[in-house]
Amino acid sequence: MTTIWRREYNRKDFAEMARRTRTLYIAYLLTHEYPISPSIQIPAPHQIFLNVLATQTFSLFPFLSPSFGSLQELHETYTSQPLDSVGISITCGSRQYYTTYHLILSLRRVFNISTPIQIFYAGDKDLHPHLAQKLSSVPNVETVDLTTLFPNEMKELDGWSLKPFAALASRFRTVIYMDADVLFFESPLRILDSPKFKETGQFYYHDRRNREERFIPGTKWFRSLLSNPSESAKDLGYLTGKTSHEMDSGFFVLDKSRAGILFSLLLACKMNSKVERGVLYSMTYGDKESFWFANELLRVPFAFSRHFGSVIGMSDSALSTDTYPVVCGVWLLQLDESGKPFWWNGGGILKDREAKHGFEYLEFERMAFDLDGEKTHWLPGHCLNTTTGLVRELNMKERGVMETYKNVYQTFVDRVDLLDI
Repeated sequence: MTTIWRREYNRKDFAEMARRTRTLYIAYLLTHEYPISPSIQIPAPHQIFLNVLATQTFSLFPFLSPSFGSLQELHETYTSQPLDSVGISITCGSRQYYTTYHLILSLRRVFNISTPIQIFYAGDKDLHPHLAQKLSSVPNVETVDLTTLFPNEMKELDGWSLKPFAALASRFRTVIYMDADVLFFESPLRILDSPKFKETGQFYYHDRRNREERFIPGTKWFRSLLSNPSESAKDLGYLTGKTSHEMDSGFFVLDKSRAGILFSLLLACKMNSKVERGVLYSMTYGDKESFWFANELLRVPFAFSRHFGSVIGMSDSALSTDTYPVVCGVWLLQLDESGKPFWWNGGGILKDREAKHGFEYLEFERMAFDLDGEKTHWLPGHCLNTTTGLVRELNMKERGVMETYKNVYQTFVDRVDLLDI
């Protein structure tokens, strides 16, 4: 058995990668989570598990060395922490400086959140040292250069592919990941109260339920990797043919003290590594599906919101009818478990999310909700066509939130000239 697992494998073969990772996961569980009783004299099988752990950890996850030691040491850094050990992780490059700084100040000032925040980036070329210093000057905010933790891996990675590594590198037991351009209608810490999170230790949000032709081959490819979908995945539109986009990875939560979640996160990192992401990104839109893909391939339970990606934006009178209004916008709106607006991504309130000076602000008009993925239709241009009852204008409270966010920009965000950086 150990000879088999020492053999090199084709890194573009996701089925083989999944088999090896699942073998490693099972060996870890049998060795550390459900150890063999000392009274049972079966040293040979136990030694096999140890050999598999040693050889396969290096083969599959070479990026763990030297920063994180063994799998057991990595896992124990989370299991040894108190249950309320929670941190926020954000990935940020120089182009996302303003939205990141605004997000941090909004969390602190709008929602009075004191939770520690870690900002992750891939070296000075990704985030200018001056900007990193500005972000870390905010109390209880730490900037972390991923090239110091994953020196070989980060030579080839940027953008989307940093997300799982940022979640892994977070020093907290429970990590709440946020994109730099998300904003909230309610405190993001409410995600910790989700019964689904408490049950599974992780919680995700659906993307737009939309069958986009160029990504349909990806749905068939992933389905071919599965013998039978798990209980967590069997009803997902990605596997039933209803959508070619399943997950929005702009905001999610993971409890890394659970071995299954940690292994799934490691596999997601592997999928976003240099060789593997060439396959993944040809089949999906970036990193976003890799998180639940990894869980499903390892048969680790996970949970999605009951609602689907919705939209906040502007009415399109040319496409709308009296009974089927259309709301358009690249800003993907997500709902809480009661169906109320919770958060959105796509640049927050800026017309240009990468603006370097002279901020211009959006004036959102309407929202259109997709509660169940069944009564809506997405049109080109990120336009949601649905029934009248699922469309409304922003209410007074929501408009007040928008004004508060504008005030944070106008009053607190320093105008660093990025033109020379």
